[in-house]
Amino acid sequence: MKSLKVFLVLFVAFFLSGLFTVSCFAARYVDNADGTVTDTKTKLMWQWGDDGEMRPMDRPVSAADYCGQLTLGDNDDWRLPRIDELRDMEITYLPF
Repeated sequence: MKSLKVFLVLFVAFFLSGLFTVSCFAARYVDNADGTVTDTKTKLMWQWGDDGEMRPMDRPVSAADYCGQLTLGDNDDWRLPRIDELRDMEITYLPF
């Protein structure tokens, strides 16, 4: 289960890192210039990309733990997105 959570966070971070260069999403997602972006439709704030830190595989950090320890954009109440929140992103562009 932890591996799935880590995968989801990494997938969302990777996906979003290439997503915001596409003009059709520019109006919906606003760069807050603090490492976060806001979805204007759902009012959810997302981490922009990953933190760039390499983590050893022999000491994995669960995605929930990562979110629980994250302070970003003057916020410290980060959590994993629910499935319905991921669906609401209406992703139609694959950055790879």
